Amino acid sequence: MRKSVLLLAIMLAPMMLGQGGFLPDGPITLQARPSAVPPSLFGMIPIKLNWGASWPPFSFYGAMVWVYWGTIEPQPGAVDFTRVDVGVAAANKNHTAVILVLGGTPAWALCNPQGAAKDNLAMASRAPCDLNAWRDYVRSVVRHYKNSGIEGYEPWNEPNNYPADASYIAPLLEMNRIAYEVIKKEQPSALVLTSGINATETSWDYLENYARAGGLKYADILAEHFYVPPAPPEAMLRKIRKVQQIVQRYRPGMPIWNTETGWRIPNHDRIVDDASAEPWAGKYITDKESVAYVGRSYLLTWAAGVDRLYWYSWGHPSMGLNEYDMKTPKPAAHAFEAIQKWMIGQRVTSCERSAQKVWTCKLEQGSDRTLIAWSEDGDVQFAVPAKFNVAEELAGPRESIPGRYFRLGIVPVRFSEK
Repeated sequence: MRKSVLLLAIMLAPMMLGQGGFLPDGPITLQARPSAVPPSLFGMIPIKLNWGASWPPFSFYGAMVWVYWGTIEPQPGAVDFTRVDVGVAAANKNHTAVILVLGGTPAWALCNPQGAAKDNLAMASRAPCDLNAWRDYVRSVVRHYKNSGIEGYEPWNEPNNYPADASYIAPLLEMNRIAYEVIKKEQPSALVLTSGINATETSWDYLENYARAGGLKYADILAEHFYVPPAPPEAMLRKIRKVQQIVQRYRPGMPIWNTETGWRIPNHDRIVDDASAEPWAGKYITDKESVAYVGRSYLLTWAAGVDRLYWYSWGHPSMGLNEYDMKTPKPAAHAFEAIQKWMIGQRVTSCERSAQKVWTCKLEQGSDRTLIAWSEDGDVQFAVPAKFNVAEELAGPRESIPGRYFRLGIVPVRFSEK
C-alpha cells in the first residue's frame, strides 16, 4: 500500500470549528494537494441488487458491498454466499474495485440470542459471544472472495451506534485485531479498513478512546461516515478536521476514507415517506441541491485531504441516485458523472471560501487551467477572471461568458479558456 501523507488541510482556528453540523461564517482556505485527483476518489454503494436494482449506468472506481454475517450464515456452519456473489459479480463485470463490509452478528452467535428479537439492529452490532466464530466467518469470506478482484475489507459498520459507549471498544478492538490478522494472512495484498465510524457529535471521544487503545494499528485506512444532513456538504469540513486531529495524535500519515455520505433525494416516479425510519437522513433536498451537493462533496472531500468518498447510494428508495424503479438515474447521477470528468487527472491547487460564502477552487492539468466556483447561499454576481471565456454548470450546458460577470448559484460552475 502506498504511504499517503495526511493533510491537516482545513486552515481553521480552533474557535472557528463551531458546534453542530454547520460551519461558522468567514473565510476558509484548504491547502493544495500535490497529487492529481485519482479515479479512486469516486466510489458508490450499490444496494438491492438481489431485489431488482440495476448496476449504475455510469462508471466509477470502487464499490462497497455488504457481506452481512447473519445473511450468509443464518445457522452455524451453513454458509451461503449466493446473495453477495451477485454484487461482486456485477462489480467484476463492470471493472469496479470492491471493498467488502463485514459484520452483522447472527442471533445464534450472541450471548443473549433472545435479545436479538427485541432490537435486531442493535444486537446485530454487538460482538459475538465466541470470537472464534468471528474468526471463522472472516476467514471464510476472505477465502471465498480473495481471487474475485477484492481490493479490501471494512470489518463492522458504525460500531459507535449500538451501543455508543466505551464499553464496546475493547471487544471491537479484539475483533478488528483478529480480522486484520486473518485478512493479511489469507490475502496479504488486501487493504484493511477500520470499522466504519459514524461521525456524529458523540463519536469523537469514541474514536479517541479507540485510537488511544491501539486500534488504529489493526488497519491500513481509517474509515469514517461523514454524514451531515440536513446541512450542506461544507459541514463535512469541521468533522474531517476533528478526525484528522485524532489521527495526527495517534497515527500520523494514516489515510482517511469517507466510506458513506448521502442525502435524501426526491424520486420523480414515487415519493417514499421513510423519514421516521431513517431520521438521520434529514428531509428531502431539491433536484438542484442534489446536483450541487454531489459536486461540492467530491471537491471538498479531496481538497480537505480525504482520499475517497463512497456515495450512499445506488438502489436506495429515498437516498439513491436512482428513481424508485432502481434503474433510472436522477439528475444527481448525471452530476456524479460530470464531476468525475471535471476532476480526474486535475490537480486542485487551491480551494477557498470568501467572507460572502463564495467558493473558488483552482484546478490545473499541464498547461490547462480551470476554476470551479459556487455560492453557498446562491444568486451572487461573480467576477470572472479575464482569462476565462466559457462557463459550464455541473451536469448542465456550456455557454460563453457575456462580459466579466456571471450569475453564480449553489451548483458548481466550471470556468475555462475554451
